[in-house]
Amino acid sequence: MMQFVIRILTSAGALLFGLLVVVVSLLSAQPVRSVETVRVPKQLYLGKEVLPDHLLYPVLMGLDRVRLERSPAGEKPMITVNYAFRRFDTAELLLEKDEPTLAFHTLEKGHVYLQRSALLVSQDHASTPEERGYIAHALVAGAQRMQALQNQLDSSDRAYVSDFLQENKATQQSIAQ
Repeated sequence: MMQFVIRILTSAGALLFGLLVVVVSLLSAQPVRSVETVRVPKQLYLGKEVLPDHLLYPVLMGLDRVRLERSPAGEKPMITVNYAFRRFDTAELLLEKDEPTLAFHTLEKGHVYLQRSALLVSQDHASTPEERGYIAHALVAGAQRMQALQNQLDSSDRAYVSDFLQENKATQQSIAQ
């Protein structure tokens, strides 16, 4: 019995030590991380949403990528639509935090996910008319979200969002055929 208690205490101590190492590593990590051309100061905060300025955001995005890659082909378009709208929600939250540049890059990722979902459905010869209709509806809703956020962005980024909207419209037309 005494060996069991010692084994449990040793395991718990090792687990706590490992957790301590992770926490210290996160807190002492490089405070700025480059995301494409944007330098994002990383923060460790508690909140409902993990935004791109959170220390753990890259981990969550990695998990999203793994989930997407491991999903069956028929589920990937719906998952990418979900990811797109999560990015739009995140862009809105970033604008509320007065982070327009980061919001733009997040909105751009949402647009890319929508385009990817349309491409996946158009390449899947087994896709149903309902699936194509869902993606067409998602493209319309995505365009509305981008338009709603466009005027809150920096003027230099608004032209890019206009390009996204044109690409979105062309994709809507190709899905409708």
